[in-house]
Amino acid sequence: MLYGVKSRDTDAEEFRAMLLCFFAILPFGQLVPLIVWIGSFKFPWFDTICNKLGLQVRNDVQNETLQTDDPLSNYISKKMVMHGGFVIESIVESVPQSILQMVAIVLTRQVNLISVVSLVISIVSVSSRGLMVSFSIHRPTFVFNFACFVCDVFRVFCVVSWLFFATPSSFSKHIFFLSNAVDDPFTFVWWWKEVIVVCMAFLGDVLAFFSVVEMFWKDHRAARERGVWKSTLADLCLVCLITLFGLIVFVPALIVLEAMILSALPIIVFNSLSSDKADYAQAYKQLFAWIQKSDYHGRLRHVNQYFARRFLEKSGHREANRWAHPRPGMADTAQYLLAVKIMNLSDEQFSLAEMQRKEGGAIKRAFLALTRTICKQVRKKWNEGDGFSAVGIFYFCWLCIPVLALSAVYSLAYPILSFCSVPWSEQEVMQQLFSLITFALLSFLLVLSYPVYQFYNCSSSVEFFHSYPRPNDFHYIEASYKARFARRQRENTGLIVALKLFFLFFATILLFRANVRAAGQPLCERRQPTAKPHRRGVAGNHEVCWVFRGVCHQCRQVSGF
Repeated sequence: MLYGVKSRDTDAEEFRAMLLCFFAILPFGQLVPLIVWIGSFKFPWFDTICNKLGLQVRNDVQNETLQTDDPLSNYISKKMVMHGGFVIESIVESVPQSILQMVAIVLTRQVNLISVVSLVISIVSVSSRGLMVSFSIHRPTFVFNFACFVCDVFRVFCVVSWLFFATPSSFSKHIFFLSNAVDDPFTFVWWWKEVIVVCMAFLGDVLAFFSVVEMFWKDHRAARERGVWKSTLADLCLVCLITLFGLIVFVPALIVLEAMILSALPIIVFNSLSSDKADYAQAYKQLFAWIQKSDYHGRLRHVNQYFARRFLEKSGHREANRWAHPRPGMADTAQYLLAVKIMNLSDEQFSLAEMQRKEGGAIKRAFLALTRTICKQVRKKWNEGDGFSAVGIFYFCWLCIPVLALSAVYSLAYPILSFCSVPWSEQEVMQQLFSLITFALLSFLLVLSYPVYQFYNCSSSVEFFHSYPRPNDFHYIEASYKARFARRQRENTGLIVALKLFFLFFATILLFRANVRAAGQPLCERRQPTAKPHRRGVAGNHEVCWVFRGVCHQCRQVSGF
């Protein structure tokens, strides 16, 4: 939030002020995004009004200390502050309204140009909000992230267009909450899938509610033990407000949960919400581009060893023979052991074991580490007396996540299955339009996937050891790599020349021995597999003269056949 009530002396006064401010702003909730947008321009008269009303204004938009090295990151940060309210409004209000409009068009089958254009404009407006959470210093990855959000938005409307599309079919099943029968097996499975997801989401909300109540109860009990008075009414009102907020956002949250399938890649895998690399974007870009030019594994090993050596030197280990065991009481022991491992690996070991990363072992280790972390958190919450929190963590990690993963896979495949099962002549304009747009966006994502994977593999294979590449690091890395490459080339050239000389000498000896042996024994007496008998009878001192390659070397006669 850009605005918040200034702090009060007591908790009761602060709560009353927050409650009064909430109900005062509630009738004007539609104007909050507009107020936030006006406040981002830092007008003096607007700041004066906010100060008189006791509101605090954030200075993130024009704060020069928050500027990064990447202009795209600065642009996205500014738009996030200016249009953050409109993003929330589009998720909570615009998307449900557009979905209702799509359902009405499909059910009534009254498609006209104005309705289609209006709907497409709304979808494009909502899709453009994904620009704010698509940042990456690698521009193809940034385009890929943004295309994921756009594809998810169009895919949601494509799913809606197929859900309420009726086709003549022998399949007919009734669902208890729908008035009409479902005539498509893929649609029938999708509805029951959503029933399961909604029930699990509702159960998760119930567990979250009791967890909040349990947290407030523990705070009150701890306050009574310390002899401190705490307002029960304020906490009860706060719990009611949290419950009301959960009920209001329940349906929009389900829509977001259904929509964010491909969008999970930028947020979870590529970490597009973080701008850690934006502060030194040029150095990161230069370094990653240099690694991917040529000799990928050799350059990757050289860069990792450079940062590992710098980390070890900062830790006080400047000599190679001291890179064996961490010092007692040393922080970041795991990072130290990783740096030592990188420094001790050879070229072949580093390329195969560290960079290519045996996928089965890596996935297994990650799964085991995640399992141990979850079990540790569950035991910790249970031992602390937070029973609902422990059950909630177990429920979310081991029940919700697998079900949501299966639901996401089927939601992604549902438009494709429906499009392939219904003939083109029986489809209507909305199904054809949104299906083709969705398939085109998926094809575009497949085209971008290879360079995105290359950059992700390169950036995730470099360990910076909690540091960052400084401006002069790249020049030093490049110069040292060239010297190291030249030294390795000289060593390899000398070895190759030595091997060639050895094999030449060995071949010369074998050829000399063969010539000496051939000179001491007539070739006509050597019955080679290619020799043929001389049919002229007795020749020389031989009853049968054998001809080698058509010439009898004993009789000096050419074969007559």
